[in-house]
Amino acid sequence: MISHRSVCILLPCLLTTCWQRPLIADPLTQRQAVEVAHRFCERVGAPVTGRAVLAGPAIPGIGMALYWAPCWRVTFPGQATLQICVVTGVVQDYNNDALYTTLQRVPAATDISAQQAINIASAALRATRQREALSLPSAEIDSGGGNDAASGSTWFVGWERMWQSVPYLEGGVGVSVLAATGQITGLTLTMPSPPLTASMAVNVTAAQAASAGERQLVAKGYGDMVMDTVEMRVVQTGVDPAPQTGPLTPSTARVAWVVSAYGPGHNVSMYVDAASEEIIGGEDGFLSSTPPAGGVASEIVAALGRAREIVISGRGARLEWVELAKWGAGSEGFGMVTSASTMGVLPNPGLAPYKIALGSGMNLYYFPEQNLLGAPGCWMKASPQLAGLVKNLPVPASPAPAKTP
Repeated sequence: MISHRSVCILLPCLLTTCWQRPLIADPLTQRQAVEVAHRFCERVGAPVTGRAVLAGPAIPGIGMALYWAPCWRVTFPGQATLQICVVTGVVQDYNNDALYTTLQRVPAATDISAQQAINIASAALRATRQREALSLPSAEIDSGGGNDAASGSTWFVGWERMWQSVPYLEGGVGVSVLAATGQITGLTLTMPSPPLTASMAVNVTAAQAASAGERQLVAKGYGDMVMDTVEMRVVQTGVDPAPQTGPLTPSTARVAWVVSAYGPGHNVSMYVDAASEEIIGGEDGFLSSTPPAGGVASEIVAALGRAREIVISGRGARLEWVELAKWGAGSEGFGMVTSASTMGVLPNPGLAPYKIALGSGMNLYYFPEQNLLGAPGCWMKASPQLAGLVKNLPVPASPAPAKTP
């Protein structure tokens, strides 16, 4: 029988909202995309020069769509790379490539505060021209894998994507700001579904959603689980988890109650449609604590199983990769993944403090603060063993020759 002990019903707080309208009448041309890129780089304090290289337009992302409309990829070699939406003119993604080759040590006394980081990130967000409703910003510091603040500490400033005060389960904005200098190293808008309209129906109560979740658990043979939380969220479904050919596909957004439960060996979440009470999906493989079958997740798990060695590298003084440890087949480091994960803001692999190279040629990236391991488009919770291994690794004490990423 399902236990209802300590069931928590979480309702969103009020927040003024709007939705994205096209900012341009016609699709963005290559010339216009380059102009937008120049203007954005100037506004974030990192102007670019020279000839731009363009690719696309295409839906940005690897393994899953990160934005709902096609984008031009604009690259100024050695300086910056941007993704600019063809439909809205919004800057969806930005990487300051120059920082990874020119950053030098600076006095730690120049560190900026969390509020200063938020102010800098907010200015960059305004420069993207995105107009969807977002939550209030939050800021977290990452020490760059243990190095001192002068050699790569980063503020990660994030906003959740919102719809009429309801947060999206996945999606938002992330901006990374160097704590020592205030320079922006990267920005990403994760919005895989088009904006919702204001007419979405909400007919199902939290209690009805909890009952629907209980019935589903019993039907699936999980009747011993304890109901945990019932939260209203905008969920995104209908994405091919890892298209190997053809274009990526934007997802479909629905307002739903996310019903969570836990029990021996299982932690599950179900999405109960807020209009129809239909079960429309769920996190972590719906009723499983293992990574979902198929797609990028299964490829990562398979690669870990085939690997005959792993090499863990950390960031050096100039953000170059410095080898920290190597293990051969059969070591404890191979048990690295415990479950699939969903995030409000997807991490940028270019900012990861650690890289894990497998003998097969696949590179994975590890964020210790969030305990996330993966690659673009697929991030999974890392095992306690990996967290322990990384915690005990030596910290690069001096610059070393750059290794091939």
